[in-house]
Amino acid sequence: MIVLFVVILLLVLTGLAVLWASRLPGELIIDLGAGAAYEIKLVVALLGLLLLGAAIAVVWSFVTGLMTFPARFSRSRRAARVRDANKALADGLLAAEAGDAALARKLSKKAAQFAEDDRLKLLLEARTAEIADDWSNAERAYGQLARLPGGQLAGLRGAAAAASERGDGIAAESRAREALELKSSADWPFNSLFDSQVAAGRWPDALDTLDQGERRTQIPPENANRRRAVLLTAHALELRRTDRREAQRHLSEAHKIAPDLPAAAFHAARYL
Repeated sequence: MIVLFVVILLLVLTGLAVLWASRLPGELIIDLGAGAAYEIKLVVALLGLLLLGAAIAVVWSFVTGLMTFPARFSRSRRAARVRDANKALADGLLAAEAGDAALARKLSKKAAQFAEDDRLKLLLEARTAEIADDWSNAERAYGQLARLPGGQLAGLRGAAAAASERGDGIAAESRAREALELKSSADWPFNSLFDSQVAAGRWPDALDTLDQGERRTQIPPENANRRRAVLLTAHALELRRTDRREAQRHLSEAHKIAPDLPAAAFHAARYL
């Protein structure tokens, strides 16, 4: 619309210029020497200059168009490939969520080269590996995602889950601990690390993680106190034969924190 307005404006201005030139007196004399001379009306000379300028502009535009055609054609092809790859990326993520591993893998390969967002390409690759139970490749793709801006937390979560699925609790804990250090309100790093430490019976480590989660307000204080009492009781039972005094201290603290906890009350009454 703007281009059409500009063209019409130029035509109107050109018409006004020709009308103005037609009223100018005088002629243009072109002397070629040897007695040869041509007289041209001024308006005709001006029109000739305008036509010559227009012809030069058209020829120049055609020549530059030919010169830039390969680059424009290449950009157009790449843009089409990027559009197709981005569509394949979106379709692949949907296929992965639907559980279609074969289609997701096919679309992942199609999107790999030209899709614009590397994070989504890695996410699709990881999800495709997950639904195929290929946990090693899933962990690798999630690990790469965790190194990209904006993909840290999602990458670490996926890598921790993949490591856990293939039975590597140490790697899963490492990923969860790394995620816990990030400034985020997500509670999965705390829960994942805490549950892993409790399952392994590492009571002091679980207590430290619980303190960190409470400081970050990722667990309500009343829940944190009850969990702390349970951990102290479990740790005390582990220490009762090797360090009775420390065990008694843990039981006393557990009973003080959660006096309504039956296990803490029972063992406190028994050993204190």
